[in-house]
Order: sequence, then structure tokens, then C-alpha cells
Amino acid sequence: MLNGKKIRKLRKDLGLTQKELAQIVNVTNVSISGYERNERTPDIDTLVAIARALNTTPNYLLDFDVEITVLNEEATDTYNEYVSEDAIKTLKELDKHEEAKRKIFNDPKKWFDAFDRKFN
Repeated sequence: MLNGKKIRKLRKDLGLTQKELAQIVNVTNVSISGYERNERTPDIDTLVAIARALNTTPNYLLDFDVEITVLNEEATDTYNEYVSEDAIKTLKELDKHEEAKRKIFNDPKKWFDAFDRKFN
């Protein structure tokens, strides 16, 4: 079940109004209000868009906070085969900077294109 309190808290933590979040995910502010009060349930595409805008996962918003430590370890082992230690350190450092992370996730192509121009 959707946890509207989590949406509200994350939205406020990011300094977004309901209207701003609604514009980002292409719904009305009335819909966002309904989600936050658990009176409405978004479709899957809208749920994913809300999660991305709030820098979280649909599972978190749906209260599917299940222990998946073993899966995470397996995924990390696979990930480490394809990504350098320096890249992993960079991603971990980025994780400490919420605003920068939000900007990158909102328009990743823009940021990676700028990165390529600067370093290539």
C-alpha cells in the first residue's frame, strides 16, 4: 500500500511544493495531495516518476522495505566486475550530496554530456 506520509516527508525534505512535484511528474497538485493523504493511488508510471523525483524507489513508497542483503551482495559482486573502484567511490561520494544527486537524476543525459565534453 502506498505510504503518503513518505511522499509528503520526502517532498518537503527536497523543498518542493505539491504543485512543483505535480509539474515534475505530470499530474495535478490535487493528485499529489490525494496520494499524500492516501486517498488516491497512482498508476505504476506515475509512481515511478514520483519515486525518481523524490530520489527514492517505488518499493520504499509502497512500504516494501524488505531485507535483501544477500541479493544486494550478489548485485554488488556483479556490479564490481564492470565498474572500477574509482567509479564506485565517486558514486558513494555523490550519494552524500542530495541536491547534486537530484539534479543529475532529473536530467542525466545533460549531466553526462557535460561530463563527456569536459573530460574527453
